[in-house]
Amino acid sequence: MIPATQDLTIYQVATWSQKIVWRTGASRALVNLAGYSARMQARSEANSATVGAELSTANGKITLAGSSGEITLSVTATDSAAFPAGLYVYDLEHVCGVVVTRVLQGNL
Repeated sequence: MIPATQDLTIYQVATWSQKIVWRTGASRALVNLAGYSARMQARSEANSATVGAELSTANGKITLAGSSGEITLSVTATDSAAFPAGLYVYDLEHVCGVVVTRVLQGNL
């Protein structure tokens, strides 16, 4: 699967939320996300070892809405204040056991 590309903007010291609906195949069927997890990392460069921001279902910054295919990314004002200004790259991954699928990527 080739991940979709979408640039996102988060303003410092502001609450931010982005809803994404994941569809797949020629029929654009909704992906059932029930029971799975997701993670997203932002870095100054794709090959950088330093993670500037991390969102996940484990830390409550990503919510998966089951059969509706909805993925909601959320950042509090406190979180965005701690994120240094600049241009980053990110990837959003769906995790199913040991299988990791990159769903979305882009600039942040």
